[in-house]
Amino acid sequence: MTAKLITGAPGTGKTERIIAAAAEFIANGGDPARLLVLAPTRTGATRIRDGLARRITTSMSTAPPRAWAAYAFDLLRRAHTLGSLPGVQYSPKLLSGPEQDVMIGEILGGHREGAGAGVRWPADLQEALGTRGFRHEIRDFFDRMAEYDLSVERVQELAEQLNRPAWQSVAALHTEYRQIRRLRAPHAYDPAALIHEACNFLFANPDWLSAERERFDLILIDDVQELSPATYRLLNILCAQNPQAALSSYRGQAREEVAAALTAGTGQNLTRRILMTCCTETVVQGFRGARPDLARTLGESFPALETEYLNTSYRMGPGIAAAWGELARRLPVITGAKTVRELRAPAAEAQEQALLQLSDEGDLLDPRRYSTPPEGVFGYMLLSPQDEVNQVAQLLLEDYLYRGAAYARSAIVVRDGSRVANIRRVLAASGIPTVTGAALTPVRDEPAVRPFLDALSLLMYARERGAEQLHLPDNYASPSGTETLSDGEEPLTAETIANASHTTAEEDEAKLARRSLEDVLAEENRTNPASGAHNAITLLTSRLGGASSMDVRRLRQQLRAAELRAGGRRSSDDLLLGALLNPEALPDYGVGTAIRRVSRVLAAGQQALNAPGANAETVLWALWQASGLEKTWVNSSAATGPEAERAHRNLDAMIGLFEAATRFVDQMPGSSAEQFLDYIDAQDLPMDTLAARGKRYDAVEILTPALAAGRQWDTVYVCGIQEGTWPNTKVRGSLLNTGELSDICEMGVEAAQKVRMADRIRAVRHDELRMFATAISRARKRLVLTAVSSTDEAPSEFFDILVPEVRAGEVTRVRRPMTLRALVAQLRGTRRDCAVLVVDDGSGPRYAPFFAAARARGAQVVSHPINQGKGQALRTGLAHAADTWPDADVVCADADGQHTPSDIEAVAARVRETGHMTLGVRRFTGPVPLRSRIGNDVTALLFRGTTGWKLGDTQTGLRGYPAGHLTWLQSVPGDRYEYELSALLRAHELGLVVEQVEIATVYEPGNTSSHFRPLQDSARIYAPLLRFTGASLASFGIDWLSVMVIFAMTGNLLAAVVGARLISGTANFFMNRRIFKARRGTVVRTAVRYVILAVSLMAASYVALKALTAIGIPLGIAKVLGDGAIYVASYVAQRRLVFTERG
Repeated sequence: MTAKLITGAPGTGKTERIIAAAAEFIANGGDPARLLVLAPTRTGATRIRDGLARRITTSMSTAPPRAWAAYAFDLLRRAHTLGSLPGVQYSPKLLSGPEQDVMIGEILGGHREGAGAGVRWPADLQEALGTRGFRHEIRDFFDRMAEYDLSVERVQELAEQLNRPAWQSVAALHTEYRQIRRLRAPHAYDPAALIHEACNFLFANPDWLSAERERFDLILIDDVQELSPATYRLLNILCAQNPQAALSSYRGQAREEVAAALTAGTGQNLTRRILMTCCTETVVQGFRGARPDLARTLGESFPALETEYLNTSYRMGPGIAAAWGELARRLPVITGAKTVRELRAPAAEAQEQALLQLSDEGDLLDPRRYSTPPEGVFGYMLLSPQDEVNQVAQLLLEDYLYRGAAYARSAIVVRDGSRVANIRRVLAASGIPTVTGAALTPVRDEPAVRPFLDALSLLMYARERGAEQLHLPDNYASPSGTETLSDGEEPLTAETIANASHTTAEEDEAKLARRSLEDVLAEENRTNPASGAHNAITLLTSRLGGASSMDVRRLRQQLRAAELRAGGRRSSDDLLLGALLNPEALPDYGVGTAIRRVSRVLAAGQQALNAPGANAETVLWALWQASGLEKTWVNSSAATGPEAERAHRNLDAMIGLFEAATRFVDQMPGSSAEQFLDYIDAQDLPMDTLAARGKRYDAVEILTPALAAGRQWDTVYVCGIQEGTWPNTKVRGSLLNTGELSDICEMGVEAAQKVRMADRIRAVRHDELRMFATAISRARKRLVLTAVSSTDEAPSEFFDILVPEVRAGEVTRVRRPMTLRALVAQLRGTRRDCAVLVVDDGSGPRYAPFFAAARARGAQVVSHPINQGKGQALRTGLAHAADTWPDADVVCADADGQHTPSDIEAVAARVRETGHMTLGVRRFTGPVPLRSRIGNDVTALLFRGTTGWKLGDTQTGLRGYPAGHLTWLQSVPGDRYEYELSALLRAHELGLVVEQVEIATVYEPGNTSSHFRPLQDSARIYAPLLRFTGASLASFGIDWLSVMVIFAMTGNLLAAVVGARLISGTANFFMNRRIFKARRGTVVRTAVRYVILAVSLMAASYVALKALTAIGIPLGIAKVLGDGAIYVASYVAQRRLVFTERG
């Protein structure tokens, strides 16, 4: 037998060595049945199995990789099959964590009410009995008892010896728990006790022990740092070279037989091999009892243990590897399992440089926006948790939109699942798809499951209340029409119910309507979440019903009004339930459709509930079949994208619900559906049986360190690095002193009493540090750390260790990423009467989800098949607006986040007030790109010289137009950015007034360059100015040459200036007629005005030349200086005075 331990930091190839060894064994003809690959968790075993499947070409009847718990369970199952488990009648089953939690909660609930086996808890624990945290401590205490093979009697003895009354209570609780478990699930094993039971079985059956040790030729064990003391015990029993390592934990009488069995497989002549991997600096199973320090005992278990140290980081980039090493140096070195903490980079490989940048989906990226993805470690301090998630959303969008990186290249890691829902909600608001593991959500909280639990609860409530209370108002007309009504009453039909709150012709009816609404609002305010009405409302507004909250309120008001009119006193709560159970009189439109849909489902459930032998499983199945959602979700899951992923998740959740119902019925024969409701609603933990969900489309994953272990992404965001949160140095098990119990088992009573609280806190801090080190080591290229810094919260020491310069700097000011979806939602929320039109100018399929999200928020979307330029997109939008909303004012805004909803509303308000075209003028404060600042200043200056209008921002994309302007705006030429300047010039020509509203200057990171092309678009925008400049330069050349020639011939400066101006002026006159588009038939009038202007300019030129030459400046240079000074005046005068009549 040979044994080898491979140590190394994350990403150095440890697991790869495990997979390679397994693949080599099978490739060399090894029997897969004689190969065992063990991992700490099921997800870890799954990753190894998938990696192995990619390496081998042969099929296997059994899957060698498995979790330690799965191996132990398989061992007990095989033993039961062969009749080696006396007293176990049924096939063994594993009691899930949530089921154990519920069982403990029920017992503690009985204790609070004085029931149970007479367990008495100390007074200082009475308030904690009903909390989830206390149940967690109880489970942890039970786990330690199982790991260290502590009997109830031994715990009671220690409690007496050390004066620990809480331990007495826990011991009594453990006895009661085992009794109830044997009654409810006699064939089930606790998760923590499973390993312990497997060890005891092998010790009790030496023949099985010997056979199991000889069963495998190759045993591969990944991540031994994650093993608990019980798992180390099973490891020693299964494959230790030194039999004493296993015998040390044996407490039975057959020591010689067990010792003989343990020698099997230890002979030197056998080819058996053991390969283990370890990194004691990265541990995520500490909350489940993982003990990385026990890796030091591997040398005792395997005296001939060979150790190999890996030090090349194939995953983490240099900066991230250095950050990991900085954390690792703060952890103690485990003797015999040392990890190299100074990592080196792999040998550089030559890489081809792409000529064109493509996205992960194969789309060509805009080179003006693309930038090389940043690498290294980055930190952000934010003012609030909301800002923290918004900052992450902004960075994710930059990667996706500007660098073409798929969302799946990034992951978000949080310490625990408490923040997952908030992060998902904020990212969803920014249009970012996310996915989480099943281990983060209890089955009862799955959106797909909740309506069916509400329906089941509603049936239970209806049975309790009785039919006499749950029916429509007394003047309800039965379908047969035989009911006798009192004088003056009319039957309550669909029409009368629908119009109950609208028949206000008389004053009494108005009072009745007001009173019914007041009653409904009062009932809503005092609604009990456990009541049937609450379940009915939730059910109607769920995906099963599809009604809105206002629809339900309106129906309740109508029903209450009808009840008051009939002289009844029942509340709208009972009336609503009556409508659900008797929907025939309701209208078949609006909320009536939702009522009828839900009623059909309830009717099927009611029928199943009344059937003989009904239980939770049969009733839920009837509800599910009647809903019709199975076909809808199965069809949706066949596609791809977010909708398909939601359908997959819904189906997975329903499978989890039915698995939970099946397990409950098996464990509680004869139980009622109501008991199942109490059971499932008491589950605060996710179901272990719900399989992990694979990503079926591009999405950002949100995980805890335990779920992220063994995986990697290009970018990892580690969020919530707060003091008191990460690290959380609260001593685990502090209420019950569970840590002290472990110390007693490890070092004895006397030594355990000398352990100080500071030592326990230090151990917890090391555990938190290992978990944090695991989180950051998932990143390949970029690690982003975020924390909140405010008056209430501060970043933790972990943040300071890795990014001290950020802690010393300023808080990052971040606003909500202004995605198209968010912009539409805010505009629609601000102005309900505001229609939003989005023009998709050939964006392509990559951006289709953003436009779909905008539609879902109420926007209309018109599309171009290919990009036609901003000018054409604006004309398309204006034409659509003119046809759809002919009397509405229009505000044009950019959808790239550079115009805020408040600024858009301010421009719209100015248009409404004045009826004038309005520009949103930026202040150009803050970090403005130099090109944008210079470009706008130059354009504004030239535009002012051209038109005389002083506009602060001629390039703004935020513009408001009155309804009457839409016609001429559609005729403005220009397909790209020149359209906007041309529109301003046309407005000036039409003599319109332009208002200005100051707006914020916003440049999104990654979008600072915009789409503006410096050469092509500048040429288009400045075309009128450039044409005039060209004509002026041509005329100036003629004028300059004429001056020089005539002066050389005559020697008279005045004659030279006059003659040259006549020649150049004539040429300039005809050129400028074309430039300014002078109307035909106006040659004489314009010529007269032009001559007057030419004489004035000539006089000014003569005076300038006379003055300049008088001071010694050569004539040629004086001519340039003088005429240059009057150039702008010439342009303005010709545009505004000479060529005013345009065709």
